[in-house]
Amino acid sequence: MAISIDIYGKLYEIISNLKEYNSPEKLEDLKTELKFLKENDDRNSIYIADYGDDISVIVSNASPVNIAYIFCFPGFIGNIGSFHDSLRIVPVSTALSGISSQSISIQSRGYFAGAYLRDSDFASSDFSGLDLSGADLSNANLEYCNFTNAKIQNANFCGANLNFASLPDYADTIEEFKTVTGVGNWNGETTIWTDGLALDGYRDPGPVPAEEPHE
Repeated sequence: MAISIDIYGKLYEIISNLKEYNSPEKLEDLKTELKFLKENDDRNSIYIADYGDDISVIVSNASPVNIAYIFCFPGFIGNIGSFHDSLRIVPVSTALSGISSQSISIQSRGYFAGAYLRDSDFASSDFSGLDLSGADLSNANLEYCNFTNAKIQNANFCGANLNFASLPDYADTIEEFKTVTGVGNWNGETTIWTDGLALDGYRDPGPVPAEEPHE
């Protein structure tokens, strides 16, 4: 008798708990589970970019019609920006930390909530509509990035470069940004979008109004 597997229910469960895969042993367990699901998936919608795997090759083999999920593990190679609209990027553990992928267009086609993206270079990329809540973007280069309608609640921007970035409407002022991201998720070295200066940088207060002459 064939085993009935709720493949997409399991995928949702995995994606919702990605932060739990935080050790080499748990990462290997995840790979084993994904391979099992892949073997039983008649839609061919699960792909694994493991250490040394070129994601460009995986993308070229993926169907441009059906929704497909690419689970990126630490050590994969290639540019995550070269993919079509039906693909969903799922970074696992530190897979995207320190990578250089400028001018990519992820938009809402990824599962980046809680992702480790620190020290990465995403300059001029389009993250509009993307869920980045709880993500670690510390020391990332986010210059000219588009965060319109993105979720950045509790995301870590310590030391990040947000010069000329487009922030969501609800976080478009310095005070709103600080409130939305939360204490500890920004610091004096965070370069902001309004004037290109660090948060603790000196800002010219402008001319001092002349005093009215006394009679």
